[in-house]
Amino acid sequence: MFPLATWAQCPTGNVTISSQADADNYALNYGNCDTLPGDLTITGVWAYPGPADLSGFADLDMITGTFTFEQNQVGVRDFSGFNSLDRIGGDLLVSNNQYLQNFQGLNQLDHVGGDVYMTILDSVHSADGLWQLSVVGGKLQFFALPDFAPTGLNQLDSVYGDCYLVWSDASSTNTIPNDLKYVGGDLLVTTTNGSTINGGQDLTRVAGDVRVTTGSSMTNFTGLQNLRVVEQDLWFNNNHGVVTLNAFQQLDSVLGHFWITDNDALVSIQGLYDLDHLGKLLIQDHQALTYIYAFDQAIDMDELQVSNNPNLAICDVQAFCDHVNANKPTVAYLNASGCSAPWEIYDACNPSSNLQVRVFLEGPY
Repeated sequence: MFPLATWAQCPTGNVTISSQADADNYALNYGNCDTLPGDLTITGVWAYPGPADLSGFADLDMITGTFTFEQNQVGVRDFSGFNSLDRIGGDLLVSNNQYLQNFQGLNQLDHVGGDVYMTILDSVHSADGLWQLSVVGGKLQFFALPDFAPTGLNQLDSVYGDCYLVWSDASSTNTIPNDLKYVGGDLLVTTTNGSTINGGQDLTRVAGDVRVTTGSSMTNFTGLQNLRVVEQDLWFNNNHGVVTLNAFQQLDSVLGHFWITDNDALVSIQGLYDLDHLGKLLIQDHQALTYIYAFDQAIDMDELQVSNNPNLAICDVQAFCDHVNANKPTVAYLNASGCSAPWEIYDACNPSSNLQVRVFLEGPY
């Protein structure tokens, strides 16, 4: 249903299309409307099979409010009819559309002022059709999609809220959108079956957390190689297929915590060549971790915790030594001998001080 205004080309408020009769009525009264001054809801909740022909929206350039597309039945397979739509002032909410196959028809959509939220779309396997989407003013979330990859976001430049990139399809290589330059909230990267995650080459700054967590499938992470600043926490955790972490080559600073935790197969931490500052570094719960070469350089850290890494015996790397020698907060336990307590790290970093103490106690040799 929608408010009638025969004297105007466009409705005067929110519009709800719940049947083909509603769609036909809109086309008859407002087929030339280019700006809808409110919310647009297209739903199959109240009438089966719901609207099927949405060609009456062909001239619509802008929805000032939220565009909700929900529970539509067999007649709606894509967004045909919205080929001119290039801007949504509010949210884009697409949910519970069993037969929707793709986002074709939204090919001109460039800007969404609020959230983009997609969920329970059993037949949608990619973001194809959203090729021109460049700015999301809120969150970008693809959620509860059983066989999906966020491919097709070729022009995505900025997400000002959280950005959740989840691959649940069978593809082995997953690529973070390379044009993405800024995330204003958290960035989550996760995959169900992918062995490699790459891309994200233009992303330099994330204002929230960065979380990379993939279970057992991923063996190679080469994404986000130009990321320079994480303003909150950086998490690399529960990536049980990764043996060598050699990533984040341009990373300069993590203003919060840098968590490297619960990566069962991880043996070596490398890379991080430009890292200059960390709020707190936590390396914990790795059964195989042996080498931490990435930290054999000058890195300013506010706090350090190294725990439950039973094969990690070598902790006299420069960043750790500088930290303990400056008497900064340090926690170390349940690592191999040489790294199982703060004083062991200190002794490994300062072998000459041990000799001086021994000479004083026992006399010269």
